[in-house]
Parts: sequence; structure tokens; C-alpha cells
Amino acid sequence: MKTHYHLILGVGDGALPRGMHRLNLAYALHHNRRYGLRGRVQFARYGARRLHDEAELVHAFSYVANNPVRAELCRSPADWPWSSYAGTVGAAGLASFVESRELRHVFAGCGIDPRAALRTFVEAA
Repeated sequence: MKTHYHLILGVGDGALPRGMHRLNLAYALHHNRRYGLRGRVQFARYGARRLHDEAELVHAFSYVANNPVRAELCRSPADWPWSSYAGTVGAAGLASFVESRELRHVFAGCGIDPRAALRTFVEAA
């Protein structure tokens, strides 16, 4: 995305504000150093919402994976290079910091590879 990013994170209580501050600060410092700028890079504070169950997790994952497709930045979620989607559905290697077990578990009893079922669900949305 050109103006924002999406993350699905599992964090402990109270950890999100500190973690987002560190992430956005590190990005702003790097960006400003690279382009010779000063000041804030983000226009607004981050938005967050708690996911309460597996259904909300799967729908949030589908939304995030399809966001660059809807923005016409790529043709398929697997084509977006800054996403963990391809690794999560088995179309590429999975980054070491990505935990996809909970997503795969949702589709474990469907009779086919859970990664293939997840990919079908996301790309049909």
C-alpha cells in the first residue's frame, strides 16, 4: 500500500501501543534519514481492533490479503511482495516471524490441505 499498512498481531495486554510506537518511530527515522526529511511520516494514529474468534481472524486475514488487489496494485494476493499471504498459503516460503498455525487450524477439518482451503477462501472474497 502506498499510504498505510496492515498487520494482524498477537500481543499481550498493553503491548500494542508501545510496539506500534517503536515500529512507527523506527520507520519514520529510517524514512527521514533516507530522504533527508524531518518530522512525522504517518498522518494519523494507528487503528486497532481486537479479533474475538477464528471467524474474525480469517475474515481479517482475507481483507488484509486482498487490500492491495482492491487497490489495483497487484492481480493476486500472492503477488504482493510485502505480504505474508504467499507463505501462509504455501505459495512461497514462510517468513520466520509469521505464525500461521491458527489460520491453518480453522481449515484443518475440511478434507484438503488447510493452506489450499485458506487460499480458496481468500481469493474467492
